[in-house]
Amino acid sequence: MTTETKAAPPVETKKATKNYPTEAEIERVMKEQEVNRIGAIHILRRGVSQPSAKPEVDRQATKRAHAGKAPKAKKAKVVKDAEPITPQKQAALDRIIRDAAGKDAIDRLLKSSLSPKYTRYQFWGTAKGNVVNCNIDAGTAKLMDEKSTTVKNWRKLQARELKAGEAKLAAAQ
Repeated sequence: MTTETKAAPPVETKKATKNYPTEAEIERVMKEQEVNRIGAIHILRRGVSQPSAKPEVDRQATKRAHAGKAPKAKKAKVVKDAEPITPQKQAALDRIIRDAAGKDAIDRLLKSSLSPKYTRYQFWGTAKGNVVNCNIDAGTAKLMDEKSTTVKNWRKLQARELKAGEAKLAAAQ
């Protein structure tokens, strides 16, 4: 008793359904175009040939074409005119700063920005370690949050100065 086996019909794979080139085609294009395997597959699947070199650009023709055109003017940044801080205005700001600090004494000016390009402000440190943020243009002042870096740095500076002062007194005795 002999059993005959029938060959299974060929199964279509993804390669066959997506127009993958055969090995012979890939080898032929690799030799003709002098590209690697991936380049040959790209050429065969997309019908794109690799350009041999960049096309030459006629620089003189480009210069002649743009010769009659004027260069574009750059936009200048507009900076609003800020009125200077006069002694009268600083006195008014001092009153606002003292009101914001309450009973806490103002120690010194920590930071200030007087550039009209940005918001003009002053940061004033107080004796108890707080910082008052004064907006010069708006004429407002408020205590800064204790978690802010400016307040933390001001408290560190106060602690260093206190320690240095105590060391100076101890050395004098």
